[in-house]
Amino acid sequence: MNNEIGRKITSLTLMTIMLAGGLTFAAPSMMPVAFAANANLFVSAENSQFDNYMSGPQVIEVVVIDSDINDTDEAKGEPDVTVNGKKLRMVQAVDGNWYGYFADRKQASIADFTAIGGGTSAASVPAGNGLDFGTLCATGSRTDAAVGFSVAETVGIALPFTGANGGGSNGTATGAALTLECGGANTASVNGTINVVREAKDPNLTLAGDTNGQIGLNSTNVDGFDHVWPFVQLYNLNPTGNVVVQYNKGGGVQSTTLTFDSVDQFASAVVDSTVYTRDAQVHATITDLWLNIDPTDEDSWTFGTASGSLSTNYQVFDENGLAAGAGVGGGIIDISGNLTNMMIEDNGVLRVNTNTQGAANTVLTIQDNDDSIITCTNAQVATTCSATNNAGGGLAAGTNPVTITEQGPNSGVFGTYDESDKSVFKITSNALRGTSATIDYNETPKSILVGFGFATIDIQPTDDEWTSGEEIPVVLVDSDANKNSRVDEDLDLNNIDVGLIPSLATGDPFTLGEGDSSLRVFVTNSTVNYQVAAAGTTTSLGVNTIATANSTGVLTVQSFSQRGILNVTGSGAVNNAPPGLVKGIFIDLETTQEELAQTIRDNRLSTFTGFNFFNYDVRSLGATSGTVGIYLINDTMPILNNNGLYNANSTNNALALVDNGASQGFVSLNGAAMNAALFDDSTADASTNLGLAIVLNNTGVTLDAREPIVMDFFSFGFTDDGFQADERIANQIIRLELEETGDNTSTFEGSLEYIMVNQININDVNTYSGLSPIADDPNFIVIEDLTDEDSPRVNYLDLGGDGVSTQIADQEEAPSHSGVVSFDQSSYKTADTVIVTLEDLDLNVDSDLIDIFTVVSTASDANRDTVGSGSAANGTGTSVTLTNGDELGRLLDITFDDERWTAANSCGLDSAIDAGLAATGFTLIETGVETGIFTGSFQIPSAWCRSGATASESVTGLDIEVNYVDFRDASGEIIEVGDSAGVRANTGSVSLDRTVYPVPFGTPARYDTNTSSSPASRSLFPIHQTGMDTTAGLQTGEFLEKGGLTIHVRVNDPDFDISASGEDTIAQNKAGTTLGPVKLSVIRGASTVVLGYAGGPTAVAGDIDVGGNNSTTGTQNIRQFGPMVEIAPDAGIFESDILIRYTDGPASSTCPNTDNYVPIDGTANNGNNGYVNRFDAAPSTGDYCILQGDILQVEYTDPADASGDPNTVTDSATFDLRNGVLQSDKSVYIIGSDMILTLIEPDLDLDNDQAETYDLDLIEWDSDAATLTMGNKGGSASNNGAAFDPEPLSFRETGDSTGIFQIVIEIPNTLGGDNLERGEEIVLEYTDWGPSGADYVGNEDEDVNLTIFTSNFGATIELDQKVYTWTDKVYITIVAPDHNFDSNLVDEIGDTDSDPIRVATRGFDIDNYKLVETGTDTGIFTGEVILTGFTHDADGVDGSDTNPRTSADGTGPTDGFLQTDDDDGLTVSFEFSEDETVVGSALIRWNIGEVQWLEASYPASGTGVVRVIDPDMNLDPESVDNFNVDVWSDSDAGGIDLTVTETNEATGIFEGTVFFTTTDESSGHRLRVAEGDTVTAEYEDNTLPDPYTTADELDITATSLIGTVVPPLERAPAANLRTVDAFGNSLDTVAVDQQVQISADLANGQDREQAFAYLVQIQDGNGVTVSLAWITGSLSAGQSFSPALSWIPTQSGSYTATAFVWESVDNPTALSPPVSTTITVQ
Repeated sequence: MNNEIGRKITSLTLMTIMLAGGLTFAAPSMMPVAFAANANLFVSAENSQFDNYMSGPQVIEVVVIDSDINDTDEAKGEPDVTVNGKKLRMVQAVDGNWYGYFADRKQASIADFTAIGGGTSAASVPAGNGLDFGTLCATGSRTDAAVGFSVAETVGIALPFTGANGGGSNGTATGAALTLECGGANTASVNGTINVVREAKDPNLTLAGDTNGQIGLNSTNVDGFDHVWPFVQLYNLNPTGNVVVQYNKGGGVQSTTLTFDSVDQFASAVVDSTVYTRDAQVHATITDLWLNIDPTDEDSWTFGTASGSLSTNYQVFDENGLAAGAGVGGGIIDISGNLTNMMIEDNGVLRVNTNTQGAANTVLTIQDNDDSIITCTNAQVATTCSATNNAGGGLAAGTNPVTITEQGPNSGVFGTYDESDKSVFKITSNALRGTSATIDYNETPKSILVGFGFATIDIQPTDDEWTSGEEIPVVLVDSDANKNSRVDEDLDLNNIDVGLIPSLATGDPFTLGEGDSSLRVFVTNSTVNYQVAAAGTTTSLGVNTIATANSTGVLTVQSFSQRGILNVTGSGAVNNAPPGLVKGIFIDLETTQEELAQTIRDNRLSTFTGFNFFNYDVRSLGATSGTVGIYLINDTMPILNNNGLYNANSTNNALALVDNGASQGFVSLNGAAMNAALFDDSTADASTNLGLAIVLNNTGVTLDAREPIVMDFFSFGFTDDGFQADERIANQIIRLELEETGDNTSTFEGSLEYIMVNQININDVNTYSGLSPIADDPNFIVIEDLTDEDSPRVNYLDLGGDGVSTQIADQEEAPSHSGVVSFDQSSYKTADTVIVTLEDLDLNVDSDLIDIFTVVSTASDANRDTVGSGSAANGTGTSVTLTNGDELGRLLDITFDDERWTAANSCGLDSAIDAGLAATGFTLIETGVETGIFTGSFQIPSAWCRSGATASESVTGLDIEVNYVDFRDASGEIIEVGDSAGVRANTGSVSLDRTVYPVPFGTPARYDTNTSSSPASRSLFPIHQTGMDTTAGLQTGEFLEKGGLTIHVRVNDPDFDISASGEDTIAQNKAGTTLGPVKLSVIRGASTVVLGYAGGPTAVAGDIDVGGNNSTTGTQNIRQFGPMVEIAPDAGIFESDILIRYTDGPASSTCPNTDNYVPIDGTANNGNNGYVNRFDAAPSTGDYCILQGDILQVEYTDPADASGDPNTVTDSATFDLRNGVLQSDKSVYIIGSDMILTLIEPDLDLDNDQAETYDLDLIEWDSDAATLTMGNKGGSASNNGAAFDPEPLSFRETGDSTGIFQIVIEIPNTLGGDNLERGEEIVLEYTDWGPSGADYVGNEDEDVNLTIFTSNFGATIELDQKVYTWTDKVYITIVAPDHNFDSNLVDEIGDTDSDPIRVATRGFDIDNYKLVETGTDTGIFTGEVILTGFTHDADGVDGSDTNPRTSADGTGPTDGFLQTDDDDGLTVSFEFSEDETVVGSALIRWNIGEVQWLEASYPASGTGVVRVIDPDMNLDPESVDNFNVDVWSDSDAGGIDLTVTETNEATGIFEGTVFFTTTDESSGHRLRVAEGDTVTAEYEDNTLPDPYTTADELDITATSLIGTVVPPLERAPAANLRTVDAFGNSLDTVAVDQQVQISADLANGQDREQAFAYLVQIQDGNGVTVSLAWITGSLSAGQSFSPALSWIPTQSGSYTATAFVWESVDNPTALSPPVSTTITVQ
């Protein structure tokens, strides 16, 4: 059969294009390794796997991929390609590439001869089959005309046409030369359709004119150009000779050389295994280049493999398995009789012995796959299979036809398997262990041995314990289940090739094997008649009992898995072959209703709570989904009679279990009609026989020889109350369709999951209807604790390696678990959030989802306000009432005082209060997938209804409990567990934000008289008096405008924290009053004023209560601050912010006389308000105010403390005045630097909850330069304070409630036009208007002073050298801390007239030279100046070498240049302060140079380094300088000019390398020397110090030796020549053929590296040298080394070994005298 679609990849063509495009790709491992040795030329036979061989009639494809000629829309010249020097015509295809095909003329002719009847097949063969090369044409003008161009350099051409007058000829048996041309009136050949180039590229037809394929393919034939393309050009190739394919491309020839010869040496066959189990696929891979005929397509070969019927047939099927030669009469062509003439040796023939030992059962059979069309009358017997053509000829039964298909175009690799990896070879189902078959190709047989393996099965828990809802792996390792090595297989139940299915059963499921393991079966192809078809109804089944329509069979039930194997044998009383289309299958279960009743029960009865199900799988039958009917037959007569026929009964004895269903299902048997049909029959169960009928009336099915099916009855639930283990039912069987982990692993994996039932799901049909009892990941029900011997067990009946079927199994405990429920706290208060945590792994019923349990809310339900299931009776759930009165569906509930919290109790509760658990929205939610931990939350209500009560009551003071019914604890029993907590109130507390408060103060607006610039008995805080203007009185800006005190009152009472995450308030009056619960008072002795009340529901604009006498009257003229707000969600702390003014204290004659009060009673502030707008009574004496020492008291009345009773708590603080302090961060400051000024003044900390700011004019600055306040009142002298550059603009408190105020100011350079002097004294003064001991602010004052100074550190100058040369770079460093004006910036000095820097020589200078600070806040300034010398010829060549120049004033810090003289000085001066200057100086002098060789001696062929040290020649300190020196030797007195180059910038050290030579002339830096020469370097110094003049010069020389100062033979002396073994042990004697080492000790006595060659010569007793060997190396200075050379003596005797040490093998200058030793060989 064939179901493959699509076409396989095309030939080398695609491969070569990819290669040419620079692409890389991966090929299957069986494919040959394609390679291309050329950039543009690609030859299909160019293949490293086959060593570039070609053979027989193989067609070779040649492709030229060349971007120069690949345009398809413009004319391009044909590429010049030759085969053995003969032109190969190339055609351009639609892809722009050029293609040509060629073959050997003789082999093509013989091959074509087989396709016209020349093979062993019949003589009449249709065209285009077998090895048809088309029409063979001799060369000549007619042939040229026929194709459209000349092919004269070939010996013929094969064209794909047959025409009436086409000419040409067919091939011959001997492959004789071609004589008939094509074209003209020549008689056409009888067979002319090419079949050896099937997928050639289409020619390019885009160009106009006669230019098809860019070479003029002929298109005049009625068939168009198709009659000449593709054509194969024929050449006379020499067997065993080379075939050279050449592309003569301009710029270089590209060629590939092939070998034309037989290729049996490359032919082989391999199989995928050595041992196979029954029904296993046998994959054979045959590699044979000869079989690769067509380079463009996958070739297909079909062999007759049976002994006596061997045949070789080409293209019986195409690469897709469709009929090719098999599709036409005579199209199957056997060429085996011609193979010896076609370069075949032993290859080309496939032999298969299906039963090598002649065992009772055949070992190997063949089967159809997608690469062929095979028909077998007996799938287990290969000789019954045929692959004949439509005329019935060819590969008939008995030939054992086997088709192999090429795995890719042009690969030469063939397989017996199709693209779905199904092989034509298969082990039979009953093959015997230890028997074998044989596959033989190229006379290399391969054994196919039958054997079995021992299996293991393993349940692998992922952690310590398996829990409900948790998937755990199940792993089966069984080589027998691995039947196909090329695919990963699944153990599908419906696949007959799967021999065994692992299974797991609990309880007593009813299966096919309930009565017997071998059941009788009746099948029919007649329509099964029935009266009704609806599932759950009964009917009678009728069948046509005509013998020809029926047959019998056997259903064999496998152990453990209870899978039935249906085998319709056609034997027995109804002796017919199986009907073609089976419409009915009747199975006699060989058991009775009594046995079925042991599994399923009637759930209409009160004694059983549960469900029944029918599980089936008949997928193997191949029925259309929706056409399957399954009936349970019950009858007092046998289901099948003695003849095997169905005993049709007119009574309604067939119960429809499945009606028009799918081929697999799990169906419920729980309807009323279904229960009635199952259980209401009055006939005794023991007398009622059972059977099953499968009805497939719609279309019927064709049965295979064996069909696996399963049908089972399941039951779940409990009898009575289910309290006892024997009352719990879970009758089920699951089957694991495990999946192989990969190709050929023999390891099959799946998973298991169980669902532990609970009180909610046990009576829910959905718990069971969703089971997957047949799957790779099945799940099953656990109804009680399954541990120890009851643990779930996976069974597998393994056919072991010993040939015996043995049960193997593994089990894993599926335990139940004890649950734990808990509250998150031990006590709660009203409105607290309660978190309930329930931990029970049994409740994790779904491993893929988060499980959730909800609260029953139905009003009439017995489980109302309980987490669980509603009542089944009223349709709200699945709960039933047990015999003890408990509700099955109750999972968890909440109780107060041991009564369930439920809305069922009605007592007139406020509708805003949750009446029960459901009203809260409580839900138990699993914390994650598979955790088994559940949480839910609710809020404690303020009240609840007790059962029978008529009024609600508070829950405060009650116990709260959570109760959980654990349906299965760790022992499998039902228990109830819980947790409890108390609902309690909290004792509140009250606090002020401070224990000491500053005394508040006022403003001039509170007083009618304002003529003084000081307080003058007023509660005021002016700025410093220096900042006052001349206007009388205190004006705006001359006093602190905000003197009110803000206090923060906090109540800590969690009872008012009632929102789960929101912001709460205290907003209720004290019981029995209209005033808030928090009272705020100011107390002085016996006098009291009540400032107001906080925590009430609303704020009230009222008066301060003098004496507190109105506190209980409830009148509305008492001031109230309103609700107190929670400071944060869940804090339980509430705050009120209250402003207290200086007037808000008891009356006293000491108080300042306030004229204008700030009204608080709702009256508008008109600037003339009296006390009546703030107080409820006139002052008894003097006036109202707060004085130092007064007490602030807060009182809170808690409506319910921890005992539940009201309680009053208080807190208090005092008002106090404290002295201010003024501080600075240093005592001495650099002018321009920053000062941190700190004012410590607690009296100004008027708000504990924010950082405050105050005017800088509180501070006076007093120095010689100016006296002024430091803020904007400082006037023009400080630019209104800007001269101090304050940051921030005012004093800012360092944090909330610190009372410490800071500001950063800059020490100014000038104030009021006067410069600040270095060392100047500065006095800062702050006037404290509320010092300690004063009664109120403004009552007294105290001046607080701070003295600081400007710095006067001076400055120093440092130069980096004491003496400079004339062109040096001078590095200047000035340390001037006073000029570090800004510690956050890099400062500069020197470039202004106020701090000038001057850099000068005796004749030149730079003024105002700028230096830059080395970093922030260092006070160290640096710069550099380059000395530029004067005009002078320093190197004695070509005039002056300098560029004398001086920079302009104001430059710096790195761009300064300064001229010098030869004997000069340098001065740097810095005026760091007025009339104060520091100076630094140095000399400028020339130096006498120095010249030296770096080594005392040099080898004659080495290199030497000359060094000149003269700082005067560092003419440019910012670049590398160089100049020339003279170098000569004794051998060459003329010498060379050597350029010496500065080693780096500004080093004044110059080096040059001389290359010594003993053979070449001196040139450049190469100097001719000889051993023993003295070499001299001379430097002319033109920059000489005193007493020399600028006109003087001095020649300075240095010398070195050529050679060594060490005697020549002591440079690397050898010593201790010895014979040693491989471990370095010395040997006295040596054995023949013993490997030894000749070793000596070398030492380099020189102070330089020495190259050497170590040579060992061995001579026998006659002085004949028998061995000479050497090694080379190098010894560093002073190094010792022991080289060794290996020698193996072949004869005994006395030998002398002599060691030489030379400079090299090429230079035999001795470094050591020779050393010798004698070796005795025995």
